[in-house]
Amino acid sequence: MPRIPKTALINVFTIWQIGCFAKLLKNTCRQVDFISRFGGDEFVVVMTDTNETESCRVYERLKEALAKEEYFIPQLRNLLGVNTLEIPSNRYLGFSMGICTNYDIEDASDLNAVLKNADKALYHSKVTCKGTCTIWSDIKDKVQK
Repeated sequence: MPRIPKTALINVFTIWQIGCFAKLLKNTCRQVDFISRFGGDEFVVVMTDTNETESCRVYERLKEALAKEEYFIPQLRNLLGVNTLEIPSNRYLGFSMGICTNYDIEDASDLNAVLKNADKALYHSKVTCKGTCTIWSDIKDKVQK
């Protein structure tokens, strides 16, 4: 039996988790929302007619849905064919979120600026406190200085 390198297993599990999270996004967001994978483990969700408050509700619904799915641990146990799998809570699958609306920029039709600023807000979440949601309008003065 060939040996599978540890990095290959990590890649397989990472891809599997991304797929699980993609399904969670699809089931949590509205049918009119546009969901796309954006790079390695990042997703973009374009939500029409949505303000910051409604976007934050999506973040909360995603957190609740992930907890309800038990962070995909039961599915992982099934995938591995084991009955028990001890994963410390600080290693559970999680996510951070960055939000920017087109109300937060000069030209409301400039979706590149919205995406760029949402990415900055996401980066702020990742750096300051993983697993959080950052709204661009709350940090833009700090980041742009």
